[in-house]
Amino acid sequence: MAYMHKATFEILQDGFADEAATVPLRESGDWFEVDDLIALPIQTLNRKGYLTEFCCAAHPFTTVSRLITPSEEICNALLTGLSGKMTQISETDLLYKEIMCRSYIKFKSSHSFPSLPQGFTKGGTVLECNYDFNGVYEYIRDNVDAMERLYQWTLGLPELGG
Repeated sequence: MAYMHKATFEILQDGFADEAATVPLRESGDWFEVDDLIALPIQTLNRKGYLTEFCCAAHPFTTVSRLITPSEEICNALLTGLSGKMTQISETDLLYKEIMCRSYIKFKSSHSFPSLPQGFTKGGTVLECNYDFNGVYEYIRDNVDAMERLYQWTLGLPELGG
């Protein structure tokens, strides 16, 4: 994980050996977390005036989220509807597991681009690339290739005025 400054878009790498080193960055409110693979495209987009709200580079391992439902009935409906992705941990508490098979960027406002990077689509204010999951290393190779195409595309975008 990297950190990006909200005003200058400087990128700093997380201090894996000393997690306490990044506490001041997180607490200052001047920095935000950004996935390593998408950090350069996000930096370039923001510096050129294409302001972003949030993004994800995609991850090759299962993401786990906790869902607390208001009732046992809703909990059971989710278990039925999302069979295989949900694990019940109490009457109204679920764990949702999924591999994040897409990279995306959410822009603060809509932009018309003359072209998009190969493999990417745009809907509203979201630019995304979806991946097939054919094993961890194939997925990582596809992800790195997509992030490189995205970065090269950002370098060719014109700067926005004002």
